Amino acid sequence: TVSGSYTEHWEGRVTPMRDVLFTPIRSDAAGQTYFLKGYYPRGTVGVSDKNLVDFTISGQEDIMVSSEVNPGTLSNKNPDAIAIFTHLLSQFRFTVYNNPAAPYPVEKIRTLKLVATNPADPLQEQVRLNLQTGILTFSGTGTGMTAYDSGMGSGIPILIGTQEDVAVVMFQPGKKVSLQIEYSDHITPFTLPIDNITPEAGASYE
Repeated sequence: TVSGSYTEHWEGRVTPMRDVLFTPIRSDAAGQTYFLKGYYPRGTVGVSDKNLVDFTISGQEDIMVSSEVNPGTLSNKNPDAIAIFTHLLSQFRFTVYNNPAAPYPVEKIRTLKLVATNPADPLQEQVRLNLQTGILTFSGTGTGMTAYDSGMGSGIPILIGTQEDVAVVMFQPGKKVSLQIEYSDHITPFTLPIDNITPEAGASYE
């Protein structure tokens, strides 16, 4: 009932256009006004402070938060009660390209993993969202984010030409990262620094 302070957590539905239309809810006898804010995915809500939500990410989850809206009441609907979500993590999409002049048709990619370029400042997997500010804080051991792992499979074949969107990974923004690539016929992963950018929240890179 107070803007910027959230005391209850409900499940909602998102339209195909990625807008969220909040259904009007009734006022109580005192005529209270309700303020709503959406977030994704489902997380662990704080016990003493319900404005805090905790997540654990593996590289395949996005975290989003919406603007605050006031849906109005059944007798006084707010037609502008549409929340637009903001992406809070960074994203990499991977394309595999093999130069036809030097093909390696036997070799395959077994794993793709993002790690922080600075080992002392790793990519972390424990995330806390503050609903009041929309800010994420990170903690954890920081072993990196897996974009692709063939497991017991054969891996991604390195074919002549281009293979687009072979893997996607989402991760902590604001840190220089490197890509670790493990090939099928190599024991030690190959590390490729990505030094030309510092990933930003909500941005996607290829």
